[in-house]
Amino acid sequence: MEVMDEFSWNSIISGYMQWGQVEKAWELFEEMPIRRNVICWTAMINVYGKERDFVEMLSFFRQMLVSADDVQPNSVTMVTALIYMYFKCGDLEKAQRFFDGVSCRKLPSWNAMITGYVQRGLLEKEIDLYRRTKALLVKPNEITLVNVLSACASLGNAMMLGMAYNGDGRDAIAVFSQIESCGLKPIDATFIGVLSACNHSGLVEEGEVQFSCIYDKHGSPPNIEHYACMVDLLGRAGHLEEAYELVQNMVIPTDSIIWGALLSACLIPSESQ
Repeated sequence: MEVMDEFSWNSIISGYMQWGQVEKAWELFEEMPIRRNVICWTAMINVYGKERDFVEMLSFFRQMLVSADDVQPNSVTMVTALIYMYFKCGDLEKAQRFFDGVSCRKLPSWNAMITGYVQRGLLEKEIDLYRRTKALLVKPNEITLVNVLSACASLGNAMMLGMAYNGDGRDAIAVFSQIESCGLKPIDATFIGVLSACNHSGLVEEGEVQFSCIYDKHGSPPNIEHYACMVDLLGRAGHLEEAYELVQNMVIPTDSIIWGALLSACLIPSESQ
């Protein structure tokens, strides 16, 4: 068998990382019979950044500096590691200032900033940064896109909940439809948002459709909060028998939240009662 060079080892390790097989990439990295170059070390450092394990990433960076491979970090490694470090320490201003001062920014540096903003919940800043990458023709990779999609879903959830509590049910449902059309997978909070919107706007039929879609369309069994939203929706509309039947047919155990919602529904004056 032909002896593999550094390029071959780096390619195989990168391949494992692209497919999310971090442990295999790590095992191969440890077993490399030749000197590991800065490209290989940087690739592994970026893996921990992708996994948002900043402590391990910085630890790995320190290992590189003292390893027998005698590797000196390049500009990409240094910039990425320092940005992650600033975010880990909560110093967002220094992270941004350092990033802005870099003359030639590479994709790992952009990803470090984007990941940091997502971790800190600064979703609008993260999306604005992504727009800058597009304007500068920086080609995103899977790390970039995962973070952007996560931010979009979180912002969508916040918008829906805000609209729900203001009685703008149909607008909230429109946002939910946009989230689905963008290929984003709704999470539990997304379903709670759309069900709450139906509840506060009295959209009973739409609420029933959305509740059924949790499992029928998205394959996720409704949780206790989803059931509570539906019981409250039906109760407020005066459909007490339907609310009670829903509770009786629940596929998960009932709890005080469900019975509390049903009891509250019984206390709401309704012509149908």
